[in-house]
Amino acid sequence: MIIHESLKDIAKEIEATGKSKRMRVRRLLAIVGQERRGKNVTRAIRRLLRRHQLKCDPDFANVHIDSRVCLTLDPKPDRPRKEAAPQNEESAESARVQEVAAAAYAGEEIEPHISVIDLDDEAEGDEEISKNGEAELDEEDEPVAELEEREVIVTIRKGIPAASRPPMLVRRNEPVNRALTLMIDNDFSQLVVANSNRARVEGIFSWQSYGQPILAGKCPERVQDCMSHNFAEVNEEKPLFDAVREVLRNHMLVVRSKDNCLCGCVTQLDVAEVFIDLAEPFLFLGQIENHLRDLVERMRLSPEELRSLADERDLTREEVKRVDDLTLGELIRAIQNTGFWDRMGLNHDRAILLNRLERARKIRNRIMHFDAEGISSAEKCYLKETRRILQQL
Repeated sequence: MIIHESLKDIAKEIEATGKSKRMRVRRLLAIVGQERRGKNVTRAIRRLLRRHQLKCDPDFANVHIDSRVCLTLDPKPDRPRKEAAPQNEESAESARVQEVAAAAYAGEEIEPHISVIDLDDEAEGDEEISKNGEAELDEEDEPVAELEEREVIVTIRKGIPAASRPPMLVRRNEPVNRALTLMIDNDFSQLVVANSNRARVEGIFSWQSYGQPILAGKCPERVQDCMSHNFAEVNEEKPLFDAVREVLRNHMLVVRSKDNCLCGCVTQLDVAEVFIDLAEPFLFLGQIENHLRDLVERMRLSPEELRSLADERDLTREEVKRVDDLTLGELIRAIQNTGFWDRMGLNHDRAILLNRLERARKIRNRIMHFDAEGISSAEKCYLKETRRILQQL
């Protein structure tokens, strides 16, 4: 999907309407022509936000890619807002982010997505960024850059979307029927018992906590009569896997932001959904490799032919004795061999299949470098379709 708005347009809209702009992090990335948040892409987006005097709350780099953020104007008192902007500023924005993405591609596996603006004047656009963007950065930019260098831990808020969805609250002295109605109307399985987003969490009201006193022959009238204390509370900077262990032990995790505000509530179901989403591509890749091994088995390769497929540069590699010893790249190498391919007697176009397998191999390499954001939906669909095609051969 091509996004036709720019950060400049958003800043003008907020200034004209006086209303903040809410969007998902994924959409913010799409506005500047990106799909993933690498160190350099993040730095470039922050620079663009500062140039247009926009404030992102919460920080787009510290929450899950599908979480919502709010853009508001954040004018600097010592730096007046520019009334005039270069005509090719949109091109400059996109060109700058594409430039840093390309620079980081080798190390961070960032692929530029669909550029939102034509880059005919790319060189000129880069020059405009240099003149109007980087030259305007003040002294506070350096600490931010240093902080980005240290951001190597995936936190609970960045790894799980629910950690950025403010929970629905209920007070302890409210009637039970109101709490039950709120859960039914919003399709929730639990509510956080607290007076406000900054107050102490007193407990959790859930279907389970309500059902237990009912089974005991009691008739709870107030939330305090049937709330559970089986929960844990963590800061948003808690490492993802440490936080997941807390969820498994306590069934529920209440997450607070840096300013002590309740920002999310994570259940075991939320954890399961995230890890299924992360694990699914591995399942597809495993099935793709198995189908490829079946194809190579049908080639009936001799021991010498199998060894010829092995990567000779890998000095630690054990001797290849059977098809199961081949890697994905080596399996693709067997398909590349015209003589081997002809042995199967398939009418499928080999060049088209090889192009598909090569793209699947590149996606596989990105998956193996674990990233909490995973791969895009389009890439996941591509792996799923590749599995289907191989299954039919």
